[in-house]
Amino acid sequence: MKTTAIVISLLIATVLLMGAFSGCGFRNHSPEERANFMVNKIKDKLNLNGGQVEKLEIVKNEILAVKQEMKANRNQAQTVISEILNQPKLDQERILSTLREKTQMINEKAPQIVVALAGFYDSLTPEQQKIMQEKFKGHLEHSKRSWKHN
Repeated sequence: MKTTAIVISLLIATVLLMGAFSGCGFRNHSPEERANFMVNKIKDKLNLNGGQVEKLEIVKNEILAVKQEMKANRNQAQTVISEILNQPKLDQERILSTLREKTQMINEKAPQIVVALAGFYDSLTPEQQKIMQEKFKGHLEHSKRSWKHN
């Protein structure tokens, strides 16, 4: 019984996380539009030069490619979960295999994004890196305050 509860909790958490990442506070904008907005925002905040913008575009393109692939697989995973929930008994092995496939895809795609991100970050000047670190620190502090009530 506990195993079933854990698996269902993991599925619900996965669906909620996917929803949170897909929304990100933007409404009625395509992922490409949201990504371009973020590129322009970063470009303005850090005063990037042409080469740095190119490296940031590479990061954007890598993330968009992975997002597109995950979206295609999300529909398949939703179909599998729907089929599982229509059965009288929960097929734990099928749920776990679906989660393993999703995890494997993330593990395969993460290095490409990290390499692109490292190329961008390494191209920044020390001053730009400091601005980026301060922005990230501020983001973490804001996140801590947001979760304080839980």
